Formats: sequence, C-alpha cells, structure tokens
Amino acid sequence: MKTRTYKQAFTLIELLVVISIIGLLVAILLPALQKARVAGRAAQCLSGERQMIISLKAYLADFKNQYPVANPAPGSDKFNNNRWESLLALSYNMGKQIFYCPEDNGRKLSDWEDSGDRYISYGYNIMGLGYNRGGGENPFTNQSQTQFSARDDQIIKPGNTMAITDSYRPSFTNNGGYYVVVPKSSLWGDFLPSTRHDGGNGVFIDGHAKRMQSVELTQQDRFDTGIADINNFDLWSPIH
Repeated sequence: MKTRTYKQAFTLIELLVVISIIGLLVAILLPALQKARVAGRAAQCLSGERQMIISLKAYLADFKNQYPVANPAPGSDKFNNNRWESLLALSYNMGKQIFYCPEDNGRKLSDWEDSGDRYISYGYNIMGLGYNRGGGENPFTNQSQTQFSARDDQIIKPGNTMAITDSYRPSFTNNGGYYVVVPKSSLWGDFLPSTRHDGGNGVFIDGHAKRMQSVELTQQDRFDTGIADINNFDLWSPIH
C-alpha cells in the first residue's frame, strides 16, 4: 500500500513573517512611488512652460519683436481677452489647460472661464517684459510709465532673464497668478514666484527651461535697498 504524503502548510509564524516582509516592502516602495509621481507632475509643468515660450516666440515674430503687456484694461479678466496667456492660447492653438500646473492646488480649469477672479498657475515677468493697468518704471530708462513693452532685441542677456515661471498669490490661499513681480515680502496682494515643486520651474527669454531651487527664485534685491526696482534683481531684469 502506498503511503500518502502531505505538503506541510505554512505555520502561523511563517505567515506573520511573510506579511511583515510585504508590509516592509510597501513601506519602502510607497515613498518612492510618490516621489516619482511628484517628479512626473513637475516634468509635465516644465513641458507646458516650454510650449508657452515657443508660442511667445511666435507672437514676437508676428508683432515686430514686441512683447505683449501682461494685463489688459480693467474689467476684462475673462479668458477671451488680451492678457498674455489668452493671446497665446487663442492665437497659437494652445488649450487653456496648458496654463494649469498639475501640482497647483488652487482653482481648477472649470473656474477660470467667464470668471472675474481667474488666476492661472504661471506668471509672466511683468516688470521686465511688459505691463499696463497701473504702470510702473521702464527698466531701460528708469522713467515712470503707465504702459511698457520690451522689444526682444533690448534684452541684454536672454539666457539670464526669466520669461514665465510658476506663480502664486500669498495673500489668497492656493491662488496662482498671471504675472510675477520681484520677490519682496512687502508686496502683499501681488503675485510672486511659486516653489510648489520643492523648487520652481521657469523658462527664460532664450527658450531654455529648467527647474530651480527655491533660493534662486526668491533671491532678494542684490543691493538690499528695500525698493522693488526690477533692475536690482538679476533673474528678472532685462538688462543684467
């Protein structure tokens, strides 16, 4: 008569060991997966900024190398206006979703259209490239003007001058902004560079885009004058 043999089942201790190993592997892998997701969103953001600068260069070719002003006349905050992002989106076949960073926790796309307080995730270098609606100081003449628009050939170091970057409005929770100003803490209510990617993405006048450390985006006045003069900030000035 044949003797039957039985495979020995796992003991309780062995099962607990296996469960512990699985738990340990999950604990190790989850942070890595989360980090990969964050990196993926940052890369998607940077890709969007590259598309923006390509469209901005197309705009320059169509408008005699003159940069658009960031903001139109008061009362026209809807998406179909002449703000810089609307000009690019409507004239160069860019969907408005390009202007929403996947890491931005603020208003969603559905809140932007036909809204009086619509903010996008990216800011235009308003004082260095072009402003309206309130005025400022022309960086090339140091004279006060109600409207200013730079020409592309006026930019001294296009590889050093920021064009578009992640932005936010510190006085309103989770709002992005359509422009950025020099990073002075006293500018309550304005839009500042955002470091939502544990750093921030930016695209420069010469077309290159990169991720920067927070300290690079938020560097203060190199002369420490306490005055928000665009030419005191190398990253934002068109002449430094």
